[in-house]
Amino acid sequence: IEAMAFGLPVLGTSAGGTTEIVVDGVTGLLHPVGEAGLDVLGANIVRLVRDRSLARQLGQAGQERADDHFTAARVYRELGHVVDVIIGDARASDPGAPTALREHP
Repeated sequence: IEAMAFGLPVLGTSAGGTTEIVVDGVTGLLHPVGEAGLDVLGANIVRLVRDRSLARQLGQAGQERADDHFTAARVYRELGHVVDVIIGDARASDPGAPTALREHP
């Protein structure tokens, strides 16, 4: 995410959380895990060195994705929504809830 935020193309493994962050061929290039991925990783490095336009394109798309999906502002918005839902549910189900919950706008 940090590399994407700085507009750099990302090289990562096609496993785990990386696949939720990096869109293969759009914001970076993915390769298999372990020895199976070494040749693909090497080819991806050479590809980005030779094709600077692709590297810039991946970096720009990654920066946009980082700005859209992985900023503190987005986390705060989503957390605020969750809190609003919880408070709304508490007010609806418990008229005797603490004043702070009953009076929340």
